[in-house]
Amino acid sequence: MAGETTGDGRPVLLLALGPRLPERVVEYADQLADQRRDVVLVVVDDQRRPGPGVDSRVRVRPLLPSGRGGPLASLERALGGPPDGGRRSPLHRVAALGYGQFRAWLLARYALRTLPWHEFGPPAAIVAGDLDSVTLGARLARRHPAVIATTALDPELLTGR
Repeated sequence: MAGETTGDGRPVLLLALGPRLPERVVEYADQLADQRRDVVLVVVDDQRRPGPGVDSRVRVRPLLPSGRGGPLASLERALGGPPDGGRRSPLHRVAALGYGQFRAWLLARYALRTLPWHEFGPPAAIVAGDLDSVTLGARLARRHPAVIATTALDPELLTGR
């Protein structure tokens, strides 16, 4: 039956909060979907969604939905780069460097407060797909100590779960 999953039906939370969505994360999500796993891919915003190549069974959940303002969205846009593709000012570079140092912490804090985690249910596994996702993955792992939490994009780790 379409939408049927293996195991106990608990989702695999795949976190990808970096500035760009790595192709290896999309490939991993597709591999899990091929294994009939329920996959929830958490990304920063709609602009960082995977392209049409991602399996339609993968649920993509943006942290900052399109059209939503707020301080975090404004900060991401402001420090993401000049809109015309021009050079950054020295002040902009320093601010962006400083923001990069605490971006993962800020995104994790924001995600834990705003995402409706009850929609996903208890996860089968938590996978941090990039460096900016490790902080959120660690915090979720503390909330769910019996769950596999890893940075390894290896579908074999979830076999038998």
